[in-house]
Amino acid sequence: MIWLFLIPIALLLVGLADLPTGYYTLVRIVVCAISALSCYWSYKSDKKVGIATVVFGLLAILFNPIIPVYLQDKGVWAVIDVAAAILLAIRYFTLRGRVEN
Repeated sequence: MIWLFLIPIALLLVGLADLPTGYYTLVRIVVCAISALSCYWSYKSDKKVGIATVVFGLLAILFNPIIPVYLQDKGVWAVIDVAAAILLAIRYFTLRGRVEN
């Protein structure tokens, strides 16, 4: 199940290119879902609200497709996309040893 983290990482990095709006909607859905899942796993394993719970909760809110956050500057989104990909990669590598695929 941990391999699912690789999908939003790839989508975020590919999203740095100039692509149609529909692609970014797909990115929002996938990143929001995986971030929410990671937020849940963090809360469940720590039995409290920790840093990982807050970080991935905020990522889920930022990338939510229902009430999207619009930032008109593509450069700002590029920075956010790279930061989100890095956070998801860190989460992938930290969970890889603890959770069975």
